[in-house]
Amino acid sequence: MTFKIHVGVRKKELIWSLLFVSLILCITVAYFQYEKVMFLKLTSEINTGNLGTIGWQKYWKNMAFIRITYTASLVAATLLCSLNLARIIWRKRLSQLEAVTELASTGDLRHRLEIPRDEWETLAQRFNNLSFHLANLVDTVKTSTADWQKAIEKLAETLEGSAQARNNFYQHLTYIRESAQEQLNVLIQSTTLANKISEGLKRLDERQKISSQWSSECRGMISETVSILDSVTRQLREFRSAFNKGQEYHELILSQGEPWSHHMISLKSLTGRLASFIIEVALEAAKSGRDDLIASAEELHRSLQNINLLLEETQTRISKLLDIVQVDLKAAQRILAELNLLEEQCSSLQDTWQELEGKMRAKEALEQEEIQERYGELKESAQILVQSLEEPLSVLRNLLLHWPKEEGEPDWAEIHIHLKRLLRLGERLHALAAQYKI
Repeated sequence: MTFKIHVGVRKKELIWSLLFVSLILCITVAYFQYEKVMFLKLTSEINTGNLGTIGWQKYWKNMAFIRITYTASLVAATLLCSLNLARIIWRKRLSQLEAVTELASTGDLRHRLEIPRDEWETLAQRFNNLSFHLANLVDTVKTSTADWQKAIEKLAETLEGSAQARNNFYQHLTYIRESAQEQLNVLIQSTTLANKISEGLKRLDERQKISSQWSSECRGMISETVSILDSVTRQLREFRSAFNKGQEYHELILSQGEPWSHHMISLKSLTGRLASFIIEVALEAAKSGRDDLIASAEELHRSLQNINLLLEETQTRISKLLDIVQVDLKAAQRILAELNLLEEQCSSLQDTWQELEGKMRAKEALEQEEIQERYGELKESAQILVQSLEEPLSVLRNLLLHWPKEEGEPDWAEIHIHLKRLLRLGERLHALAAQYKI
């Protein structure tokens, strides 16, 4: 249903509106009275002929000022009245919304807002939808509460009806406790032994996994190291062969350098003798007055001097080269000795790693043999345990199969829930035996 609320306008706002309207009416009446008086005055002066040009100007100036003042006052009063009326209308909408919201907060969701044809239309529609959905939710909650209340009442009746069955169940549980106590003691002892065996098998399995993993890693590292040593040894041999070739080249330079040095010395002495001979020839030519022979001797002497300088420079370079080659040859001999020693060490290290790999394989075989022996011992212990558990398990099964029939006994499912706790240990032991193939 649509809820309409008629809220009265406040006295203060109504008084102000009336005052504005009265002010507009008074101004309008005063203006018309003034125009009437002025018109009569103007008519009388015109009739008497006393109104001049200045009088007419003052009159129209006063009339224009009065019209402007009146128009501005009228516009201001109209605006104030409009704002006051708009405020009254908006306050009325807010008052309606507050009233409906207050009713909804108290739980009364039947009322709805009147949907106007202005800016409040969307807000009113959404508020009405909210009230509708809240009312549906309240109805649903009430229905669900009634259903739950009925279910609780039925549950209370069921609990009252099962009180006798609970008493009978407790009597049967006492019988089970007295009958199975002896077999439970046997199961407790077997449980201790089974836990020890289980822990031993777990430790043995972990040890075997760790040992296998460590052995495989060590074998992989040894194989990789041996391959690296093989590669290093092969590279050392190649380097030594190349180094030997370089050493042979140095020895060839030394063997050929010394004779060349002696040849340079011989050539130098020969050029010295030739220079002295050319000087003697030049002196003889000077005595005989042969200028062409003197010029040739001088040119030949200069050539011999250049050859002598070139021979000296060549001898110096050959001497330096021989010194450098001798130093390099000594260093190469030391490096070759170190290479031989390094090759011997690599070969020895390779033999050591191969020996270590053999020891690792022997150690792994020994550990596997010890693990197999330990596994056999645990297997025998587990077989003895399984045989010892067969008797109490058979007794418990007979207890379940030959339960005393009484009137009002509980459901078999409830009995199995409590008795399976005793059988669960035996099933775990059978599962353990099947896991390790006992």
